[in-house]
Amino acid sequence: TRFGLPQDALTTSKKSKLLKTAFHFLNQKYTNRAINWRIDLIAVQLDEQNCLREITHFKNILNG
Repeated sequence: TRFGLPQDALTTSKKSKLLKTAFHFLNQKYTNRAINWRIDLIAVQLDEQNCLREITHFKNILNG
């Protein structure tokens, strides 16, 4: 955490790239079909010995 929380590394620029990539994938795989989709973020924190400390699931990160 000395560099910040994992979820803080998701910048506006990275969100924009994720959205662009998602639209490209959806347009390639699901043309002419309406589908429901979302992008989630999984933030993983490790301790000093690289052992799991915490996992946090953020749902639907591009819509709030």
